[in-house]
Amino acid sequence: MSENKQFTKEELTEVQGLRDRMSRLVAQFGELKLEQILHKQKAENLDILEDQYNKEYKDIQQKELELVKKFNEKYGRGTLDLESGTFSPAN
Repeated sequence: MSENKQFTKEELTEVQGLRDRMSRLVAQFGELKLEQILHKQKAENLDILEDQYNKEYKDIQQKELELVKKFNEKYGRGTLDLESGTFSPAN
């Protein structure tokens, strides 16, 4: 049977250094993955907000068209000065 051999202090230090580096790298991979997950969640939330804003924008456009139609029927074509509240008929 072969005899056990002892590693030198330098060899043990070298192996331990590699293990330490590997442990740090594994932890960094974990942190990276968590950051990716957080960024994905944030992007999904931004997509939801964009959809909400697009819907609201379309709603405002539709209401604006309805309001213009209502005022055109009541006052005819023209322009409205919002500061003074004065309507000027078109020529």
